[in-house]
Amino acid sequence: MALCTKCGTQLADDAKFCVSCGTSVEETVSEPKPETKNESASEKLPNKNMAEAKEKLNAVKEKANTGINKLPFKRMAEKIPTGARAKFPLLEKAIPFANQIACAFIVLVVAIIIICSVAGRGGSSGDGFGGSDSKPAQQAGISDTDEKPAAVHKSGPGGDYSYELISVHVGSITEESIYIYEYTGSGGAVRIPAKIENIQVVRIEASAFKGNKFITSVVIPEGVREIEKSAFEGCTRLESATIPASVKTISDSMFEDCTSLSRVTITEGVTTIGESAFDGCTSLASITIPKGVTIIGDLAFYGCTSLTNATLPDTVEEIGIGAFRECANLHTTNIPAGIKTIGRVAFTDCGELHSLTIPNSITAITWGSGENQRGETYYQQFNGSGKLPLAIRQRLSQLGYNRKDFTPPTWGN
Repeated sequence: MALCTKCGTQLADDAKFCVSCGTSVEETVSEPKPETKNESASEKLPNKNMAEAKEKLNAVKEKANTGINKLPFKRMAEKIPTGARAKFPLLEKAIPFANQIACAFIVLVVAIIIICSVAGRGGSSGDGFGGSDSKPAQQAGISDTDEKPAAVHKSGPGGDYSYELISVHVGSITEESIYIYEYTGSGGAVRIPAKIENIQVVRIEASAFKGNKFITSVVIPEGVREIEKSAFEGCTRLESATIPASVKTISDSMFEDCTSLSRVTITEGVTTIGESAFDGCTSLASITIPKGVTIIGDLAFYGCTSLTNATLPDTVEEIGIGAFRECANLHTTNIPAGIKTIGRVAFTDCGELHSLTIPNSITAITWGSGENQRGETYYQQFNGSGKLPLAIRQRLSQLGYNRKDFTPPTWGN
């Protein structure tokens, strides 16, 4: 549609002269200029956010202009003495200039803060200006930790076990394992399965068999890595047990008070025998601890009254407090070549002990001590072991054992 450039009258398509002013159409025709779109970064903001930014920015400018006379630089200019104004004319001009720079700087900082805040809100809605449409990691199915076990309780084959199926997710890999937490079978000879639902059994939980009066033997399969505290405690009819190399620790009170237990097979691979592990196993006649064990815990074999022979490997470094105390029939054992510490009362009341092998390579032992009711220090590692030969007693003294007698102890000492 053509317009007269002189008077602005709308012209017909075939008109040669403007009907209002008579100007030739060739001189007057002008086409409306196409609108050009400003592709500045500010126009990429949502219209609502951009309008909000402009409105806030104009308000800041107005406040700045209104308060310009309140700035310190303006007040400083007003306080310059008349004499100084005449003597230093540039000073009076410089102060207002500094005033303007300060105002411009404030406006610039506030404008940047407003633009950034508005852009941030716009971006959060997915407008493409610094925002993101990605969902939180939890909604996207990404775990906030590398490992997050998910336990599922199911019934074991034949109803003999209650167990947990544990799924551990490590990146894109899922590892599954079985934790047995209760035995529900009828007893007798028990052979714990290596796998349940074709998934490896790796742990027997605390007290899983505790107090069972019907099992007579137990074989723990290779692959089980952990047997928790008191797993078989108080199984009074249990006669034999086999522990695989995959188990590293015989846990605290694992077989405590298994009064019928007479045979234990510990496969090489175990490194620690825990506190009271075989405490009160009154039928245990012999024990061979395999190479690799470094610690025999406190009261580990306390009160094993049928124990006659205990063979300890040279890897043992520590024998705990009362570890073999009141093993009244123990007659043969040895001090390991790698021993560092023997706890107090470790072999107290081993009245039949007469064969104690001590390697010549041992030059010193740390003897654990305690304090009696009178505040006196005592050791008593071998107190009550009256059948030890004199040569053995002298050798123990050379190694720092300061007890001169091996008579039965007096209560309270």
